[in-house]
Amino acid sequence: MTVRLQETDDVTLEQMPVLWKKDQMNTSIQKKEGGYQLIRFFLIWAIVGHHILTTASENNIPVPFLINRVSYRISAGIGHVAVSMFFMLSGALLWRNHKTIESYKKYFFNQVVKILVPLWICTVPLILVDYVKNPGIVLSEYARSTIGYNLLGVDLYVRIFKGFYPYHVCGEWFTSVILTMYLLYPLLRKASVGKRTRILTAVLITGFFLINLRYGIMTAGNGWYSFTRGLFFFYAGILFEQYKGRIDSNRCAGVAFICFCIIFLFFNRTMFGSVFLPNTAAALCSFVVLFRLSGLLRPVFAKPFFFRMIDGTCRYSYLIYLTHHYLILLFMPLLLDQEANTVRFCIFIVFISALIYGFVKMISPPVRFALGKLSGMV
Repeated sequence: MTVRLQETDDVTLEQMPVLWKKDQMNTSIQKKEGGYQLIRFFLIWAIVGHHILTTASENNIPVPFLINRVSYRISAGIGHVAVSMFFMLSGALLWRNHKTIESYKKYFFNQVVKILVPLWICTVPLILVDYVKNPGIVLSEYARSTIGYNLLGVDLYVRIFKGFYPYHVCGEWFTSVILTMYLLYPLLRKASVGKRTRILTAVLITGFFLINLRYGIMTAGNGWYSFTRGLFFFYAGILFEQYKGRIDSNRCAGVAFICFCIIFLFFNRTMFGSVFLPNTAAALCSFVVLFRLSGLLRPVFAKPFFFRMIDGTCRYSYLIYLTHHYLILLFMPLLLDQEANTVRFCIFIVFISALIYGFVKMISPPVRFALGKLSGMV
């Protein structure tokens, strides 16, 4: 039996026949970012988990042994692996969606708006909460004189070149790097068209990345917050999307998985004398493995429960990124203490994840409305 799908605004998923729902979910997963949905889902919750662990450490709250051991097995933890993969994901999707650019004016406007407008809208409710919590900080000279840097998405530039971190309630160093990568993309796209220029660009970017790991010119946070790191993985994502027809195979995924296991077991702290390389290699291997898994497990992810869970997270992933850390910092000291056990800690993980998702779902309508209005201006 063949089911013909057509777009409709009048029928909801709940009203459709079961067979229709399954086919629509499969079609949606294939159309929406190809096999990148599972990667995005994994990355955003890995970053949330990373900040739960770092906030617990800052507040002297005990973390369950197994969770802590696995999360920090690789240098700097799974959160930094996920951030690197996010840069890679952004490069792959930008190449997939913008192989050609008809209007540079429209492209630059839309990319800046897409990054900054959600940041501004998310800041409003969180800064009100911060004012109730500690009005002195919000009204201080420091906050009033530096929040503008945050709202322009240049936090990391300020941290590197001015030596301090701007006041912020959402959006962190990642925003500065990804905004820069989006603005550089047209140049990187031109450098990726021909085979020779593509190879030369990859060599130069990799060289800058490795040099910066050694000398830390454009970095902060002990070298982990880095523009060259973002550029390296962003361009790796562009190359992945170009060559994924060759890379996306059981053989490549198997080799990548074996390499990841070797890193995880034997080279998790340093590699060739660098604490950064284990994390870098783990991110590259994980990306290949997760992309392949998303294809192999597509029938599973098409089931209603998994589809709604993955699709819902991916729809709000940027808003989750912007707001999650502040919400964790706000609620963890209230709900956990130094006497917290494993059960309480796991309950908090479930609670804060649900709270973050509910919050971003609540603020997403004004974000969508603003982006819809602004996207038609150019």
